[in-house]
Amino acid sequence: TNALEQERTRCKNLIIEKRCEKEDYENRIMQLTRSASRVEDLEKSLKKEIQLRIDAEAVIANQEVKIEQLNQAWRDEQKKISQSRRDSIDLEKHYREIENLKRTHEGHIHELENSFRSKLRDQGFSKITKIKQQNK
Repeated sequence: TNALEQERTRCKNLIIEKRCEKEDYENRIMQLTRSASRVEDLEKSLKKEIQLRIDAEAVIANQEVKIEQLNQAWRDEQKKISQSRRDSIDLEKHYREIENLKRTHEGHIHELENSFRSKLRDQGFSKITKIKQQNK
């Protein structure tokens, strides 16, 4: 996220720089138009300055596209972070539910074991009593 912000800032600064250059080229074009004495020199200089201005406009357009791509990448990253947080909360919730079920089942198992032991004890006493009565 920090790298995206730095790249976006760099792109914005480059746009500002190229806009300044574009203004400089436009000012030079105006000066050349007024002060050129020969048509050939004027045409050459104008073509050069116009091309430089076109180049600056292309850089601006490319940087604006890049900034939008970086903004989209940042938004996508934020969505992923939000989804990860939601997933984490869901996992914690499921974990707690599983732990609660585990404790409930462990309680039932202890109850069944105690009941089974009690029945074994009761049956054991009744058998011992029958054997004692038969021996008498």
